[in-house]
Amino acid sequence: KKIWCTEDYLSDLNSIDWGGCWIKSAHNMVNSAWAIKNIVPNVSSALFRHPGAIDLLDDPSWTQMKLCGDWIFYLTIIRGGLIAYSSFATNFYRQHDANISAAIQKQNIYYQEHELVAKSIIKLYKLNPGVIDRQAENLHKHWIRFRYNDSQEQFRALFDLNRIKHETVSRKVNILMVTFSLITGGGETFPIMLANMLFKKGYGITIYNYARMKTDPYIRQMILPNIPVLEIRNKQLLKSILTDLGIDIVHTHHAEVDCSLAYLLSNHETTRHVVNMHGMYEIMPNRRLKTLLPLLSKQIDHFVYAAEKNIAPFPALFCNEKKFTKIDNALPLYEINTYRRSELGIGVDDFVLCIISRAIPEKGWEEAITAVHLASQKTARPIHLLIIGEGPELDRLQSKVDTTHVHFLGYRANIRDYLAASNFGFIPSRFNGESCPLVLIDSLHAGRPVLASNIGEIANMLSTDHGLAGAIFNLDKGQIPIHTLADLIVQLAENSQLYNILSERVKTAAEKFDVEQMLLKYENVYRCVLENHIVV
Repeated sequence: KKIWCTEDYLSDLNSIDWGGCWIKSAHNMVNSAWAIKNIVPNVSSALFRHPGAIDLLDDPSWTQMKLCGDWIFYLTIIRGGLIAYSSFATNFYRQHDANISAAIQKQNIYYQEHELVAKSIIKLYKLNPGVIDRQAENLHKHWIRFRYNDSQEQFRALFDLNRIKHETVSRKVNILMVTFSLITGGGETFPIMLANMLFKKGYGITIYNYARMKTDPYIRQMILPNIPVLEIRNKQLLKSILTDLGIDIVHTHHAEVDCSLAYLLSNHETTRHVVNMHGMYEIMPNRRLKTLLPLLSKQIDHFVYAAEKNIAPFPALFCNEKKFTKIDNALPLYEINTYRRSELGIGVDDFVLCIISRAIPEKGWEEAITAVHLASQKTARPIHLLIIGEGPELDRLQSKVDTTHVHFLGYRANIRDYLAASNFGFIPSRFNGESCPLVLIDSLHAGRPVLASNIGEIANMLSTDHGLAGAIFNLDKGQIPIHTLADLIVQLAENSQLYNILSERVKTAAEKFDVEQMLLKYENVYRCVLENHIVV
């Protein structure tokens, strides 16, 4: 015998077409329905992507819930993403007097768990006025039906709107983290890592892949499985999409994307725009930058930079009028499993340099290879060069280089394993936009000093009170001085005392790159952007 159906259960949520099939944002559904009641009363009718590890699963207040745990689970995993609904029946289930959920509805815990749900909603979602009040109204009707009294005092002892709304102060905002493309490169992977870290801190994160280049599946895998990824064919819909997703802050990391979204979001009052400069603006022609300044001045709420050179091209008046904050890059620590040199035919006592970068000419692969060959002719100690990365230079150089001592490894996710197996991280870059290379931090976290060109913030990044945690060389009119570099490699390979001194400084240099401090600074930027006051 059919007692009730989903359509009856959801009928009071008449702003939604429960007779059709559709896709809607989580933000939209929470505000129109899911904050008012659990719209999935039977979990076996739901299909969802595996969320991976989420803190909720280790939360004792959640694991002890008897009735509403599934509701909070749904609210957690859908955040920042989309929901698909079909009105076609997928299953049936029995309900009887001995049913656990039916029995709990007559107990105090029923109302107490609803308060926990409401608090979760308040902390997770950007709510429209009156949404939680509707849940309270529905729940109070339930109270009267089962308790046969209208005692507001007894009801509020179990479910109190004032207690619930106090949780508003705990809400972490919704951020649209925008990537130029899901490809290799520090400016492309940093927003992914930042998004992952902010998500773990409780922020609502949606990644928007601007998709200017073909997605690299390895880079796509860097994104936590419970972070939604958005791609938009018709970018003119961006304003309405951001409103539908309840986005508070758009955070972009590439000059082309900064400007494109600034234009698309003109006069979009509900969303703030933060820009991270990764070296793009200083290599932009002055005439081009000058034409963009009015748009950037009007639309960008805050600029974040990591190197002083990032802000050099901007006029002083522009810098004074806009908000700029310097935040040093940082990367999290994780377990390292040192790669075995023998698998590449490298001896235990051989000298090994490791380059990790995009395979473009400006990153100095060809010059590094030449310098290593020259250095090998000047010392008896075997010298090897590991090169990790993909791009046009990889194919070109592989076909022309003697690979006896040069090892092209292509893409590798576990780059610190290779750095730990090397003597030096190697950054022979002549890229004009080089600012604060993340691979330098990777090398320090792997316990290895760095040999690098003196460009961007590299010298400052390697500095300690006792000297550099590595060695640097100056460019010659923007070019890599190959013979000077070769002599430096020989010196580092032959002088074990110098190597030990440089290595001893690594730990101190690495300690400067504190992820928690970096995140606190970004949180401060977000808070100040929303509160519209100056960052201290």
